[in-house]
Amino acid sequence: MNEAWTELKQTCSQCRRCGLGETRHHLVFGDGAEDARIMLIGEGPGEQEDLQGLPFVGPAGKLLDEMLEMIYLDRTKVYIANIVKCRPPRNRDPQFVEQKCCSEWLQRQIALVDPAIIVCLGRFVSRASMGNGLTWTAGAIWRSTTPPPCCATRASGRRRSSISRRFSGRSMPAARRCILMPDMRIRRAAAADLPALTRLWQTAFGDPPELIGKFYSRFPPETAAWVVEADGNVATAAHLLDGRLHTSDGRTLPCAYVYAVSTDPAQQGHGYASALMQRFAADADVSGCVLYTLPAEASLYAWYRSVMGATQTARGERLHIKREPDMQCLPDVEPVGAQEYAKLRERVLQGSAHVEPSSALLAFQADLCELCGGALVHIADGCAVVERDNERLVIKELLGTNTLPTVQALLTAFDVQDAQLCVQRPDGAQALAAYRPFSCADPDVLWGLYLD
Repeated sequence: MNEAWTELKQTCSQCRRCGLGETRHHLVFGDGAEDARIMLIGEGPGEQEDLQGLPFVGPAGKLLDEMLEMIYLDRTKVYIANIVKCRPPRNRDPQFVEQKCCSEWLQRQIALVDPAIIVCLGRFVSRASMGNGLTWTAGAIWRSTTPPPCCATRASGRRRSSISRRFSGRSMPAARRCILMPDMRIRRAAAADLPALTRLWQTAFGDPPELIGKFYSRFPPETAAWVVEADGNVATAAHLLDGRLHTSDGRTLPCAYVYAVSTDPAQQGHGYASALMQRFAADADVSGCVLYTLPAEASLYAWYRSVMGATQTARGERLHIKREPDMQCLPDVEPVGAQEYAKLRERVLQGSAHVEPSSALLAFQADLCELCGGALVHIADGCAVVERDNERLVIKELLGTNTLPTVQALLTAFDVQDAQLCVQRPDGAQALAAYRPFSCADPDVLWGLYLD
């Protein structure tokens, strides 16, 4: 414990601003990692907490430990505090004057921890922490612009001052009423969810069962899918496809492609997809994972900004190129498998900022090419991903080679007259990707988002 923490705890232990200090056995100051990214705030100490001087060591503490274990968190990695530091008699709710007297200690704890996420534990804390005139159910929380119905409050940087303000009795001007439906559960998918996931996908995107089957053969539900369960049924699904983000200065970050978000039409309008995206964002804040996605239509960019904090957009272009039969000396086109393509791709992109898809995603890409009469190919000094769309060749990725002769070689090899080339470029007319960048991520990352 550093000097600032020692001074704060000593000062707090001498506090007699309200009557709770006269009846306690021990001060229950707080416990956990003092530099934690996640801070948990409870109501106040119970009987066991008062006897031991530690928060959440009674029955509620056992439940909290089990809940943290379910999401792979160790309580030694978080910081736990309470609104009041002394046990209210007979475990009653802390009175307003008691909260007011204790508010300074909690504000100073928040300032010292400087968490990325604050979790309000229980009905009373959620209500008290949001200020006057605004009541949320347990588990509901806010961000600075849109309050997400999941389990975390943004607290870092400039937003931390807003948290201090609300503990002094002023409500958040940006916060709105938000209710987390009690029958809603966010969880990882299980193998038994495959029929429901398939139905959701087919309804949302209209893809043939063969394509959906190929995807889940590469990404079994329990490895990549998340679901929102409402009244015991899968209402919403989305997938996190893991990859690696290579920065131009040689670092590697975890990243995940948010893929195939779908909701049962009968369940739309309840905020299930928003809750799931906010869960992804909260988890990413903790793990340092970079999230990125390619929305199905332009109108969804605003939605991703509001629910996931995706504030930046990469840009791209779709170029249309006609076949020129008189061109000579075209490079050879050689179909390759997913593993060979991955090696070619990394060789071409070495030293540049880019996403390296997982082997499963490239294998699925090879499946898509095969279904569409295309291929992953090695061409000249580079590589390409090619699909056929009736009489048009869709070149989803083209790397490391001269564009014009390469496209002409591909048109000749696949015997079509017209090609659509998908390229990422800063001045592109098409919004390509919504993403949540971290400061160490380059602004011109090649996301590879046409590999969908």
